[in-house]
Amino acid sequence: MHENALRFETRDPPGSSGCLLAGLGLVCFLALRTSPAAALALALALAGAVAHLPAVTAFYPGRGGLGLLSAASALPLLMYAPAVLAVPTPALRWFWLGSYLLAAAVAPALAQRGWSSRMAARRVREAPVEVLSELVLAEASGRGWLRLSPAHALVAAERLLLVGNGRAAEEIVDRLVGSCVVDGEPDRLGRRIRRLRSLRDLLQGEAARAIAQVEPLLAGKLDMEEGRQYRAWCAYLALAAGEPERAAALADQAIGPHPLAGEEWQVHCRSLQAWALVEAGKPGEAAELARLQAAGMRPEAPGLGPLRAIQAWAELRAGNRDAAAAWLRADGGGGSAGPDSFLLSLGAEMAWAMGEPGRARELAQAAVRCAVPGFPRCHAARLAAALTPDPTGAL
Repeated sequence: MHENALRFETRDPPGSSGCLLAGLGLVCFLALRTSPAAALALALALAGAVAHLPAVTAFYPGRGGLGLLSAASALPLLMYAPAVLAVPTPALRWFWLGSYLLAAAVAPALAQRGWSSRMAARRVREAPVEVLSELVLAEASGRGWLRLSPAHALVAAERLLLVGNGRAAEEIVDRLVGSCVVDGEPDRLGRRIRRLRSLRDLLQGEAARAIAQVEPLLAGKLDMEEGRQYRAWCAYLALAAGEPERAAALADQAIGPHPLAGEEWQVHCRSLQAWALVEAGKPGEAAELARLQAAGMRPEAPGLGPLRAIQAWAELRAGNRDAAAAWLRADGGGGSAGPDSFLLSLGAEMAWAMGEPGRARELAQAAVRCAVPGFPRCHAARLAAALTPDPTGAL
């Protein structure tokens, strides 16, 4: 739950669509295969195929290898050149020769541009964080060979911030992104920078300052997707700042139109809302909300684990110990995708409340080990209490 909230869901910046280029080139080749234009279509198809390679393989050919791959897109032009030279009409012959020369320059450039852009997106998301800062700053100084856009740089900065390397994240933002302001208001990248800095403030324990960074954006110009994500983020910040009523309202608004929200997004927002209701002293209402949301969902639906955990936690707060006991027996913080700090911390609290101090200590320690930095205050306080031995020495 914490991990899902902290890792802002962003779409990769649009780049050259290698798959589209390859498909268009293939269709044109089939339509023009008896004409000299067939070579132009094949060159386009090969350029698109090279540009699309990073989507299917993590192979890094190096600068020289990329140059050879890109140049390969011009091979069809070389193969068809004798046929063009044999065209009897001089004007037509020179027209095709000029077209071939132009294509020989454009096709490799398209291939290299598309490949570099897609590989940049893949590298910033998959490269080990230990080398991520060096990789990004090398690109910024011109020593690299990937097309690193400001949006790619922000993804890298977010990853670095989540492992506590705030200085490197700030350096990347300052050198590669800039202020990103249009007509006095932050543009899309500028809003991402605000969100990034609010994440930095949260991880430093300044939840109120984090909210002040991003809340003004809600009154600005946002598309529907941005509006949903920023409201959900503000709901999470309000929970961390100890303002559950405000968090519950923001989480409800973040869902947006239900037919467009998608199952995973609805579950995430309802989990935030139910969590806020428990914090606000309304466990019965929270349990009912979680129960209704989970009722029509597939058992393997993404995000269902945190929602079930919040439901059991709310039931325990409302006096139903059986629901908490059943959840602890069935899951207790594991989850199908591996340990989850939120589930583990809830499990620790439920085990503590049900008189199982040994289990509570085990789950709490596991939660601390797998948690991202900057555990939200409203949950960290209880987790710290569960880790502190009581006067009888039971825990």
